[in-house]
Amino acid sequence: MAQSTLELKKADFDAAVGFYLGFGRGADFGETAWTTAQRNIIDEHVKTGLRRFYFPSLTMNSPSSYAWTFLKPTAEILMSEGVETVALPDDFNGFDSAITVTQGQGAWFDPSRPTGIGRIDELYSRSPDATGRPQVVAVVPIKGTSTLAGQRYELKVFPKPDGEYTLTGRYVILPNCLSGTMPYCYGGAAHADTIRESCLAAAEKDSDDMSGLHEMQFQQRLAASISIDRRMQAQVLGYNGDKSVRANRVSGYDWRVRVSVNGVNPG
Repeated sequence: MAQSTLELKKADFDAAVGFYLGFGRGADFGETAWTTAQRNIIDEHVKTGLRRFYFPSLTMNSPSSYAWTFLKPTAEILMSEGVETVALPDDFNGFDSAITVTQGQGAWFDPSRPTGIGRIDELYSRSPDATGRPQVVAVVPIKGTSTLAGQRYELKVFPKPDGEYTLTGRYVILPNCLSGTMPYCYGGAAHADTIRESCLAAAEKDSDDMSGLHEMQFQQRLAASISIDRRMQAQVLGYNGDKSVRANRVSGYDWRVRVSVNGVNPG
């Protein structure tokens, strides 16, 4: 599939920061190549800009940080018979949905929300030999890091699987830094200018030791990007089948009134 011609990539972000710092746009744009020291400075600002965009901090107008829809892919985790723990993806940063459990082609079981590891330990202490379909799941941080990898996570289930099951759930990812072989950001062209301004704001703050025009423009673009991303969220949350509200209409409750959650009408 052809890439949008409005998209920006790593070389564009690098060039914008290089130009702002007075280094020029670099060899990719037919200008003087950067020195190693200049390259290191540019890389640092672009990484900071990417982190600020992917994980935006709290703002005055928002009670919580924003989670992008494009950073929430679906994982399919295979659980083998008799194995109660399995490694989660390297880029795992927490589940964003319930986890469904399937077996074979047709069997489907009610979804399960992740619980704390203490709950699973309690269940195993009561029934250490229990087996069956996974019913309770917990995300467990793995102790330790290495020279090649940061902290990782695993999924623990109760009871031990009595066969092969597939656990499916949406999770938040930790994106990688851009590179020559992977030059495009998550989010696409719609958010390219927001990322560019985030990188420039990082350079502005570190070089001038203050926030200025680019920080202001980044905040404006960030608000626009959040508005764009919200249009990608689910528009229908499902049917609320609680029939008690209709039974209590005489109390003055108008069941025809619809309630929205974060601007989304459940239908």
